[in-house]
Amino acid sequence: MKKMSFFIMLYVMIFGVIAADEPMPPMTEFTSQNNEYKLIINNSAQKWNLIKIDTYKVLYEFTYPQFALSQLKVLISNDGNNIVLIDWFLWVDWKNEGTQTIMNKNIIKFYYMGKEIKSYKLSDLFNSIKNGVESVSHLQWTGYNDDKNCIIMENDLVKIKTLESIEYAFNIKTGNIESRRKI
Repeated sequence: MKKMSFFIMLYVMIFGVIAADEPMPPMTEFTSQNNEYKLIINNSAQKWNLIKIDTYKVLYEFTYPQFALSQLKVLISNDGNNIVLIDWFLWVDWKNEGTQTIMNKNIIKFYYMGKEIKSYKLSDLFNSIKNGVESVSHLQWTGYNDDKNCIIMENDLVKIKTLESIEYAFNIKTGNIESRRKI
């Protein structure tokens, strides 16, 4: 019995190390805080459809950007018009991408009725990749993995706390930075 327990524990430890940086299963649906709107991925058409939940009517659609869907935080305004995509766990090819390439990756996109109105690169909000948490294939620049409250929406503001101890408040309707403060 002890021998079998040892092998089970060994298997779990080895498998855990191998699978430690496997991506989470992709999310295919995101719902607004007021539960009136839902963003659904239509993989066959490579489109996202925003629907009104009570009627299941598609209000608009747009082509989804090249973000890792499993690490995407999506916020939908309570009127369904505005969407924010936040790539909090940025995919990185450490062997082939230099610091400049990584810092120039888009991490936040703001949309109005399916049209992109503003985007931010990592370099716009983060000073150094050394301040993030690196894994085999990703760079985490927020604490979202451990603290879901580091990315929140309050009324028309999206607040994001970075691992460099900066809190940004963005206007969800314009994508503009309303405030930046050290926390």
